[in-house]
Formats: sequence, C-alpha cells, structure tokens
Amino acid sequence: MKRKYWLNHLLGAMFAFLLSVSAVGCMVTGWKLTVTSPEKLLLLCGLFAILSSILLYFRYGWCGILLLSLHSAYILRKDGILAEQIRSLAYTISKHFHDVYGWKIIGTPSPGVSDLVLLLIAYFAAVSVSWCICRRKPLLIALPPVLIPLILCLITTDTLPEEKYLCLLMFGIVLLLVTDWGRRNNPGQFAILTLR
Repeated sequence: MKRKYWLNHLLGAMFAFLLSVSAVGCMVTGWKLTVTSPEKLLLLCGLFAILSSILLYFRYGWCGILLLSLHSAYILRKDGILAEQIRSLAYTISKHFHDVYGWKIIGTPSPGVSDLVLLLIAYFAAVSVSWCICRRKPLLIALPPVLIPLILCLITTDTLPEEKYLCLLMFGIVLLLVTDWGRRNNPGQFAILTLR
C-alpha cells in the first residue's frame, strides 16, 4: 500500500488512543471512580488503539476484531466480575441522578474498582475511532462511544471531569470534524492537514 494509507492508519491509532484515554479519564475523574492501576489502563488503551488500527489495515481485519471481541466477552462473562462492576457503576450514576433529579435507581451498591467497565469503554472508543479513520467511514460511527461518557459527566455540575481530559476530548473531536471531508475523500490530504 501507499504511504498515505500507512499514515492514515498511524493517525487512526493516534486518534483512537487520544479519544479512548480522554473518554475513560472523563469517567474516572468525573465520577471519582476507583482504578487499580492507572498506568495499566493507559497501556491497554494504547494497545487497543494500535491493535484495531493494525487489524483494520487488512481487508478482512474486521473479522479479527469481531473474533477478539467475542472471545473477550466470553471470558469476561464467564466469571461474572464485569456484570458486577456494570451494576455497581449503574448504581453510582443512577444514585447521583436520583439525588439530583429524583430519577429511578438501578444496579446494586457494591464498593470496589471499575477497571473492566473502563476497559470496555476504552475498547469501544478505540475500535470505533479506528474504524472511522482507517476505513474512511462517517464520523457518526466514532462519536457515540466517545461522547456518552462525557455526556454522563456533564449532566450535573457535581460530576465535571478534569480539564485536561475534557480539553483532549474536545480537541480530538474538533480535529476530526474539521478534517472529516478530507479524511473520507483524500486520505493523503487528511494526513498532511492533521499533521500540520
């Protein structure tokens, strides 16, 4: 393949890393979640971004992503820790909204870490952003997994994320919006415009 396609996939990995880290960072800092090892979480965000970008370089790379997702889902579902962490996070979020707006509380209270849920958010964000950039798809594919964690933090003023994660997320989204036409129609122009 030509160099412009390599640059496109490299930029896909960079954007996927940037947006997955900032989406997870918004959740952690906005909701004051407990993370066992932030360095490990950061490393896995990078791994997801690089792996999805490399797999999408190949024609049937989406099959590899699908098989990896199914295998991971089977392993995570098997021991039940992920379901417990999802219920705990749902309780934390819905309890806050219940206190503020009177909404219904869902989930079950259980103190502990939210590592697997945050990894799931990072994985979906990285794969959707890589898919959007590497396969020249519409930006609407990348926005939901990245914006939903941010929207959950911005509904009330008590759960505002740290400025660095918020700024990184906005920077990445704005840069993708500005370069959207060039990214879909001329990958080489997208790479040059983004790197400038």
